[in-house]
Amino acid sequence: MTLKQSLLSRLMCQHLNITLGRTYGIYRDFVITRVCGIQRSSLREIAGDILAYLSFQLPLYIARL
Repeated sequence: MTLKQSLLSRLMCQHLNITLGRTYGIYRDFVITRVCGIQRSSLREIAGDILAYLSFQLPLYIARL
């Protein structure tokens, strides 16, 4: 991919990223809260973050392809 193609691709996706950014943040906080429960630990927060990414962002990236 050339530099021009890369920049064009990023510009074309900006509106989607801006729109989904807040929604993903709310969803991520919800998933981490459900995974961690009362006892918050780094390992549980990482697991919640990965789960939120895999269940929200990954399907969107696949759909864009």
